[in-house]
Amino acid sequence: MKKNTVSSIFTSMRLSLAFLTRLPVGPLPQIREEDMQRSTAFFPLAGYLLALLTLIPAAGLNLWITQTSGEPVSLPKCFLLAVLTVATLAWLTRGLHLDGLADMADGFGGGFTPEKRLEIMKDPRTGSFGVTALSLTLLIKTAALASLFGESHFLSCATALVLSRLTLTLLTALGRYPRPSGTAGSMVGKIAFRYVVTAVTLTTPVLLIPGGLIAAGVMGLVSAWVWRTSNRLIGGITGDVLGACCELGETLGLATLAFTLS
Repeated sequence: MKKNTVSSIFTSMRLSLAFLTRLPVGPLPQIREEDMQRSTAFFPLAGYLLALLTLIPAAGLNLWITQTSGEPVSLPKCFLLAVLTVATLAWLTRGLHLDGLADMADGFGGGFTPEKRLEIMKDPRTGSFGVTALSLTLLIKTAALASLFGESHFLSCATALVLSRLTLTLLTALGRYPRPSGTAGSMVGKIAFRYVVTAVTLTTPVLLIPGGLIAAGVMGLVSAWVWRTSNRLIGGITGDVLGACCELGETLGLATLAFTLS
């Protein structure tokens, strides 16, 4: 493989982390549109890193509490661990997906035409639909994690974090951008098939984890619903919709795991 090809791939990997997390990736060279499109192939890597940075500390604390007390971790302590994990995830992702969820909820709930919905989604203020969506999503995610932590299913939690990043790649590849211009416009609907194959291949290991296949099925249905609804209401996929799909998929994936494993 040529040196410049390896360098471009490495740049795209770093760019994917810069897009989806606040993790330091060092100074990036001048970013080309091709680099941005290729970065979608490595979105699942962000899920793996987020899982390492949030679930390993939670598992360590769980083990320490168990060994110290000589008893299984109580539900209140599991809930506290879950709250800390959700807060850490929000911080590591800069609240990017949560912001997209709030914008999508406000736009889809408050507008009556595609143009008005898109206008609402660009408004930095959060309305009642957005607040409701955020509150319910965070509550469900926290409860699901608490249930899974109580049964020590830390590894299974990783499936939701990784697969939800795959949904970003899939929607970016299958969508069309409804605005004349925008950041996501350089990627949505312009992703080469080989990048999708790479992203799917990267997520394959988590399907072997208990609950991985059923979580993948549920998250696939969530992605299909978001794709269909967004096309119907605003005529395509925006960056907010991508973030919302990731957040909804992660949350409902965790909820599915909680119901099937705990």
